[in-house]
Amino acid sequence: MVPPGELLLSTSHHDAHQRGHQGSLTNTSLANRIRRLVAWINQEATTQDLPGQTIPADPHGPISPSRWRRTLACA
Repeated sequence: MVPPGELLLSTSHHDAHQRGHQGSLTNTSLANRIRRLVAWINQEATTQDLPGQTIPADPHGPISPSRWRRTLACA
């Protein structure tokens, strides 16, 4: 997915603004991307008439980067 030795979510590959920050995306950037991903999934599920494929609102609040990492680790 990325060149050898690079971070999976590095700013060099995933920061459209290229603000000079090096390393991985910030927690804020990651949280915004997760939020937009959930919105996109729900929009696509609705468009495709697949209501069972939507991601429901979480009673614990928005999915944070730390919760996202735990989800990926369990997958």
